Parts: sequence; structure tokens; C-alpha cells
Amino acid sequence: MKKDRYDQFYLMQTQAKGLETKGAKRAALDLYVEIVEDYFPDTDYSFQRAVILLTECGKTESAIKYCKLAIKRIENAEMKGNSDFFERQLHSINGSAKKNKRPKRRIVNIKTLFISAVLIVSALFSLPNKIYKFLFLIFLTVIAWLIGKIVKRYRNKISIKVQTIALFGAALVAVAAASQIPPPQWTSFFSLEPLSQIAENQTSATNAKASGDAVDDESVSINADDLSAIKKITLDTLLVTDYDITIQGNNLLLQIKTKQTASKAALKDYAVRILSELNDYKNQKSHEDRLGDLYKDYTANIICTDLTGKVILRGQSNPYTLKIDWQ
Repeated sequence: MKKDRYDQFYLMQTQAKGLETKGAKRAALDLYVEIVEDYFPDTDYSFQRAVILLTECGKTESAIKYCKLAIKRIENAEMKGNSDFFERQLHSINGSAKKNKRPKRRIVNIKTLFISAVLIVSALFSLPNKIYKFLFLIFLTVIAWLIGKIVKRYRNKISIKVQTIALFGAALVAVAAASQIPPPQWTSFFSLEPLSQIAENQTSATNAKASGDAVDDESVSINADDLSAIKKITLDTLLVTDYDITIQGNNLLLQIKTKQTASKAALKDYAVRILSELNDYKNQKSHEDRLGDLYKDYTANIICTDLTGKVILRGQSNPYTLKIDWQ
């Protein structure tokens, strides 16, 4: 280094030391960086101070750059100094970066999808029978677990976003299922009736048994007179030529002989109308867009045939949903 540049370098380094002593670290850092970049000093003092001040103000990339440059110059005998200092600084900076680097969380992961599936499936099948009733209890358990997770990780909003959506979405599905699917006869666990009404019905039944009164089950038994009366009400000669209803135990068979002009959609509506009329005729509770309570006790099979006897439509009543499952 020429004498005039050395004198200028020495003056700048002295000024930087003075500024640092006075607490003007920003101004001192600017001078140290200028020395490192423009004067290529033959000692590592300016490098050390630049790296320390850059690290303190969070400019770790520049600090790493000067550490590597200083190590290279020392190894090439271009500058006197201790390369161990810069090695330690590199290790410290990299260690802090790894420690402070937060792992990226996937908003959607396998666990979240699985939990959502369990919640939705459990909610959808929570009502009709004992197995699904047990699944509903599992659904409630998972909800409780999710609430615990949300409370525990409340501050991390991103990580709980999808779980929260799944929780409230599944709850809405459960409410929708509970409001649409009528409860089976054997339980009032999921009944939508007021608790007072359930208690009143149970009390009435208990009092009837205690007094020796026979419970009237005649309304749910079907005889030949019932079938004849229903046929007179519902026979539609524009759609069908004839139909027969036969009873064997708790199995009801509805055989409809159709005309060629009858569509499948019209036949489905017609079969539902016949079974609904029979339910109303027996004074059983009706459900909107569904068959009534009669078909919790009776399994209804429907067969529609054309004039040649070819089966064109089959169906069976579902005692849980009170709808007809068509094939």
C-alpha cells in the first residue's frame, strides 16, 4: 500500500475507532466497510469490527461475506490475522440462523385431511343405528381434541386455520344431519322433540302399562281391507294397468304393472304416493319428502314391470332414512 493511501487508511481507521467509542456505531460501520472494500488492509482489525457491527445490526449476509473474504486473504498471506475468529463468527451466524428459522407449515397435510374425513363421515352417519351412534361419540371426542389443539396453539393462527374450518364445518354437517334424518323408534337419543314431550310420552306409556290398559298396536298392522281401500284411492289407470300389494310378516311387496308410456320418474313418484297413502291410512307419523313411521316396521319392496313381465324398476324402503333406494 502506498504511503498516501496508507495515511488515509490509518486516518479512517482512527476515526472509526473514535466514533465507535462515542457510540456512533452506524457511522463507524460505514468507515470500516469502506476500508475493507477499498483499501484492502494488511491487518484484520477493520474486518473484525465490520463483521461484529454487521452481525449486531442484523446484516448477517454481509457479515458472512466479509468473514469468508477475510479467511481467504489470511490463507493467501495477503493479510495478517487470526482466521479462527472468522470461523467462529461464521459458525455462530449459521447456528443462529438455523435456530431462528421457523419451519414452514403446510396449511393442508395428511393429518388434517384425515381428521376432517373422520369428522364429516361420523357426522353424516351419526343417527340411524347403534354403530353410527357410536361413531357420533367418536366425532364428539375428536372435536374435543381439536378444541384442545386450538387452545394450545392459539397464537399460531396459520397452523390452526384449516383445523378450525374443519371443526366448525363438521359441526354444521352434524346439525344438518340431525335436522334431516328422523330418529329410529328404538331411541330418543337424537330425537328432535323437546325433552318435555319425550318425558310426557314415556310417562303416558308407563302409566298405560301400570293400569293394565292394552297398548293399541292395531294402527301398525296391515290387513286385506286396508290394502283394498288404499288401492281404490291410489289406482291411476293412465299410468299403470294394475298393482298388487302382498304382506308376508313384516315384508310388504308392491308389484306395479306399468303402461309403455310411463316414465321411470313418474313410476317412482307413483310408488311413493301409494306407500305414503298407506302410511297415512294407518295413522302413522309422516315425514316431509320421506315415507312415514310405518316403514320402520315394514320393509317395502317395489317391482315395476311392463306388459310383457319385464322388470323395468326395482326399489326398497330404507328403514333408517325412510326413503326408497332405487336400483
